[in-house]
Amino acid sequence: MWCDTHVRPPFKVHPKRNPITVLDKRSYELSLYKDVIKVLNELKDNNVLIFSASRTLTPKIAVKLLKLFEIDHFFDDNEWGPGTK
Repeated sequence: MWCDTHVRPPFKVHPKRNPITVLDKRSYELSLYKDVIKVLNELKDNNVLIFSASRTLTPKIAVKLLKLFEIDHFFDDNEWGPGTK
């Protein structure tokens, strides 16, 4: 999913879906792959630093989605925006 081309804000969490499903303006459903939380927890439990990098033109949307999926706290740092990483 490319947050700068495929989805449209505003976003909201689907009230009846577990695991978390996020809906965009057009009710397009976004969800994480089933093992994402398990993998992130395993990395943190083993003191692995986690960084994200993206050339997205919409880093504010990316931040919002991480928060809505409740995974933003896993990342030690992010480098987002146009250009090389």
